Amino acid sequence: GCNFEKALEWTKNFDPDRITQYESARYRNYDETYDYSNLDVYSRMYPALSEIQEYLDKDGSKPFLLVEYCHSMGNGPGDFEDYFQMIQDNDKMCGGFVWEWCDHAIAHGIAENGKTIYAYGGDHGEEIHDGNFCMDGLVYPDRTVHTGLLEYKNVLRPLRVAAADLANGWITLKNHLDFVSPKGRIDIKIVLSGGGQPEETVLVPAEELDIAPRGTATLHVPARAGGCCTLYALSAADTPWGKRGDVLGMEQVGAPEFVPQIQQRAAQTLRVSGEKERYVTICGDDFVYRYDSMTGAFAAMAVRAKEMLLAPMAYNIWRAPTDNDRNIKNEWNRYLYRYAVSRGMGTQVQKHDDRVEIETAVHISSMSICLLAQGTVRWTVFADGRIACQADMRREAGVPVFPRLGLRMMLPADYDKLRYFAYGPLESYIDKRQASLLGWHADTVETQYAHPLRPQESGSHYGARSLTLHGAQGALRIEGAGFGFSALNYSQEQLADVAHDDELTREERCVLCLDMAQRGIGSNSCGPELPACYEIADHIQWQVMLDPLAE
Repeated sequence: GCNFEKALEWTKNFDPDRITQYESARYRNYDETYDYSNLDVYSRMYPALSEIQEYLDKDGSKPFLLVEYCHSMGNGPGDFEDYFQMIQDNDKMCGGFVWEWCDHAIAHGIAENGKTIYAYGGDHGEEIHDGNFCMDGLVYPDRTVHTGLLEYKNVLRPLRVAAADLANGWITLKNHLDFVSPKGRIDIKIVLSGGGQPEETVLVPAEELDIAPRGTATLHVPARAGGCCTLYALSAADTPWGKRGDVLGMEQVGAPEFVPQIQQRAAQTLRVSGEKERYVTICGDDFVYRYDSMTGAFAAMAVRAKEMLLAPMAYNIWRAPTDNDRNIKNEWNRYLYRYAVSRGMGTQVQKHDDRVEIETAVHISSMSICLLAQGTVRWTVFADGRIACQADMRREAGVPVFPRLGLRMMLPADYDKLRYFAYGPLESYIDKRQASLLGWHADTVETQYAHPLRPQESGSHYGARSLTLHGAQGALRIEGAGFGFSALNYSQEQLADVAHDDELTREERCVLCLDMAQRGIGSNSCGPELPACYEIADHIQWQVMLDPLAE
């Protein structure tokens, strides 16, 4: 209105060099004419990428400033890279400010389990509050880092690969520093692997890395057709903010080589019973699997006389809502996704010399509401104990998008070590994996959960080809062309029901979620809706191989 226009006019006359912006200038009465001449930039909080593009295409008379974006609440945000690309691709974009630096919970001593007690809105008896909406930072209250800060750090890496041809031995780097060359500042380490050759490391010292600000340069590396390159930018000297050798950024070119770990073993004598009954039992010399035709999944899996499943295997469409799920979770609750059940609508069993094939038409429904998804799942039990799963599922029209779609298995607590080929070692999702590398990683189940202060979905890994969970008497190995997983000591139900991290209780089991797909993270706690490309597809075809008798 006119008061702001007069104030801006005075400001510009008093201090002409000061940059001015007013986010609420976008709210207007189209019956009035406004004076924007004293505003230097067009500014917005949390616009969708489509809204930014519309402004750039239709107006663009002033540079675009993101006053706030990528709301960093809980497990998130998941859209750093998308906004970075938007900012880099158009000179009318002048960047923005991530909301925000730190969580504003208040420490209230130490709980009996040794964790710090952090309080937020409503924890002090106040009636009017915003709950945990004060906890939207890139670091915890004690300034230890969230995985979101590490994601942001690598999105803002100083050097990026602009083009590469490993077969002919060259990589073109772009310098994203605005004012200086990386010469004398950044060492480059390049690790070449795969392509039928031994791993090789190439070092490019900082004195040889002369790239003009915003410019590009080409590095020559040993040719490696079909290989993978992992490039690390390292600090070449001690600085006020870090040490020499600190990783400033990393990037992969090509896919690292994956060699399947599951191998066919000597066949055992297969015995099958109950083909026409609810439970179909498949036995080998050292395994007994009990399939439940009513649910379309295994109710029990005994390996070497020890039961592997603490509860029947179940289809899984729900996750403990993240802070960024705060809007869509109302739809999930309305359709009772948490309590969804599967029903077998007809099962066919075929016995062969080397395998048993079980095919079930599966319906996934919310109790008392409606059918959510349906499809066909084919299980093949091989004579050496391996189990192949092929699923073809389609979400019903009109029901909300799923948080995830997959299987859940409750394993004994001694399955406490994991080795996997996926994006890691940090938690990773379809839209939150810039700080992770695709390849082999090893860890413990205990360290998988990232412990956001308000419990929620955390600790998943995207793009998996192989996962092995090691137990006291053996291992469970899973392989597929691409799946997601989490292996935690906390169930989704506990993560959803508990309000504070210090109140979590470690469960005496390993909760394994095998995901055909899981929706992205986004930043919809305050930002735009999750882009459609990061939602789960309506129709999913998926296959994995399980080896409960892995060494």
